[in-house]
Amino acid sequence: MMRFLLLLLLVLPGHGFRSSWKLPSSPHITPHVTPLAQSSLSNVPNSTSVPTSSSLLQPVLLQRSSTAALSCILTWVTIQYTGWSIVRASSSVGMISALVLSPSFAAASLCGSFAGMSAHIITAQQAAYLGLAGGLVLYVWDAHQFQMGKGGRLGTIAFAGNMMYYSLRHGGPSPVLKALFHTLTPVTAWTAAAASLVSIASKRQLLHQVAKAILGSSLFHRLLIRGVSLSQWALSSACIFVASILVRTATPWKGVVWATSLVGFLGSFTPWAAAIYLGAFIGMTGRANFKLRNFLGATLLSSMLLELGLLPGFGGRLGFLAFLGVSFGL
Repeated sequence: MMRFLLLLLLVLPGHGFRSSWKLPSSPHITPHVTPLAQSSLSNVPNSTSVPTSSSLLQPVLLQRSSTAALSCILTWVTIQYTGWSIVRASSSVGMISALVLSPSFAAASLCGSFAGMSAHIITAQQAAYLGLAGGLVLYVWDAHQFQMGKGGRLGTIAFAGNMMYYSLRHGGPSPVLKALFHTLTPVTAWTAAAASLVSIASKRQLLHQVAKAILGSSLFHRLLIRGVSLSQWALSSACIFVASILVRTATPWKGVVWATSLVGFLGSFTPWAAAIYLGAFIGMTGRANFKLRNFLGATLLSSMLLELGLLPGFGGRLGFLAFLGVSFGL
């Protein structure tokens, strides 16, 4: 069954498969048009003469969504039937995708694999729905160039697809809000939320830095209350930071999807697999956006969120935490 799913993953997205063949071009034929026909054509409205571009984009939407869905199912099957960890399964799918698919389709495949990391709480059919939802959100975000260049963006998209599916299926309060108030005290949660909003919306550097300080101190206070060892937090931070630098260094070699997946796969053999994979997502941030001090800020916040156990069990969680860290570090 895994061979069949892998074959579908490689063959179905026709435009995304890496290949060098081209369709033979048809001979150029110049039709003869009579003057009467020319005068008739000149009276045809312009709106009916050229097909709209949206109709040309629909196959791409279908193919990228299908790629994400198949990657999600493949990740789900790998976790269920091989006993691999969720990090190893996701990173393996990412490496295969980076080798055989074009960059845009490899990104869709990696996004789908993040959704498949929910394998322990979803069925195979639900995995397909989550993959499709993630592919749809990815298409919309890319069309509007939303949050381009930020590390953790693909994981956040997979996470948004998860939340969209669960909200439609179960209704009621968002699982995110439940998990937030289960992990954080209400005061800490509201303080962190307010500081985040001020940090994102403020155009004044002083207010931005103050908001980041409030956010960081609130989370650190909660970390101490939960009894998390400072040495454990420091080790997690070190793994995140080193992984982000490794991805940044290896990206020019074979692309960002390959670099991220490779670092995540190698890290899956260590006890710090989650921290390393999270750090790899931070390393996906565009070079123009991030300097060394930004990496340090992103590392500190994301490591605190990871050690607090925020949003466990949801696919795309590590990418979402990385995305929060990157937004904090900017």
